[in-house]
Amino acid sequence: LALHATFGFSRNLISGVHSLGDAESRILYVPSANTGVIYNYSKRSQNLLQGHCNQISCVAVSDNKQWLVSADSGNDSLVVLWNTVTGRPEKTILNAHPRGITSIDISTDSLFLSALSTYSDEDARSKQQHVDSQNILLWDISSDRKTPVLSGIVPLGAPQTLVRFKPNDARELITNGPSQVFFWTWGTEFFCQTPHFSRQDFRQAVGQLTVSTFLPGMTQAVTGTSDGTLILWDRPGDGLVRTPPQSAITRVAVKLIRLCRFGINHLSTVGQSHLIVAGEDGAVRLYDFLFRLEAWFEDI
Repeated sequence: LALHATFGFSRNLISGVHSLGDAESRILYVPSANTGVIYNYSKRSQNLLQGHCNQISCVAVSDNKQWLVSADSGNDSLVVLWNTVTGRPEKTILNAHPRGITSIDISTDSLFLSALSTYSDEDARSKQQHVDSQNILLWDISSDRKTPVLSGIVPLGAPQTLVRFKPNDARELITNGPSQVFFWTWGTEFFCQTPHFSRQDFRQAVGQLTVSTFLPGMTQAVTGTSDGTLILWDRPGDGLVRTPPQSAITRVAVKLIRLCRFGINHLSTVGQSHLIVAGEDGAVRLYDFLFRLEAWFEDI
């Protein structure tokens, strides 16, 4: 049997659908179970990206849209780097982690991949840092090496579900889980910083943390929550004693901004000036970096 076409997509995979087109073409990537689909609206054609044995768990696309990386969780898991023009795999990583991958990202310069291994309840019961811990992983795309160039351990008790590179600086990353955000930097090893955040400081309830991203060209980052709130992170004032490399990634929560009434499940940036926010209410909103609403699309 040979697969010729798919119908439907994995709608529960957050940030699984990506535009690969430009002003002259309408092309989408959608995950459909264990198959990726590049759909050309103009030609009404599907290019099927096959190879995963398990359902695709995460997807990322490079800034220039030339590269797409997909990963899955479970036994015999794969990380595959695809050429979006030819639809062919350019790099395949077998068994990236014993339990697979839950989130992945490509650096702005398309030189590095970063991923979070899948978290399980075994991690919560583990009292030692061993192979079953949740890991943050880094690969050099240009290298023939299939093993990570770096691997760090996520602090126990704070499972992470999303990883993102800082634009134009692949040596800094942000991850978040339902209750905790971590900022990471790396050189010869990963260094993790836990930013100060207390719901009591802001005297209001805050929902679970959902997605995060850096604001390009700035020291700030933002995290969305399940109740429509945005947490703004920034470096503290100059009164801190600076001791690199730790101080380079120190962040604190400086503001809570209520953007919508429902959960935020997507954050991304456009150029150096705008933040895209999408949520469970089905609306897509466009803000400037002062969080002033500039466009709103609903009933999509």
